[in-house]
Amino acid sequence: MAAEATPAAASARPGQWGAGVDLGFSGVLPDFGLLAAWRPYPWLHAQAGLGWNVISPGVRCGATVLNPWIVPISLTGELGHYFEGDANGMIKSLTGQDSDIAVLRKVSYNYANLLVGFTSRADHFVFYFRAGVTSMWATMHNFEETVSELAGTAM
Repeated sequence: MAAEATPAAASARPGQWGAGVDLGFSGVLPDFGLLAAWRPYPWLHAQAGLGWNVISPGVRCGATVLNPWIVPISLTGELGHYFEGDANGMIKSLTGQDSDIAVLRKVSYNYANLLVGFTSRADHFVFYFRAGVTSMWATMHNFEETVSELAGTAM
């Protein structure tokens, strides 16, 4: 669930620009986004901006197609990339674990979301609730070191 502060009145003029704040989950991690929003048509909403996933900053963009008739159903596609960051701090705060896990020192990933939701517009805000599927892909670093630490041997 998220809210964007955008100039998005029901009678929004095509070509309107706005700014958005987005709180939600992209994949398994919570994220926060500051976005520029553009509404070229009343039924099309695009956004791009910066994000933070409690590990590192990232970039993201997306587009939403709104049903222009009675039921406010929307279809959204999003793409994003989160840069390398150390996930050990987050794991330590969630689990109380003191050890450092080598494979979590350099975590970065890309994702793509396909979401269906409900959208409600007021004079200067858009509120929405969306759910769907996410595809994520990442590169693992320090995998051999992590296996060695877990096995209790040095490679």
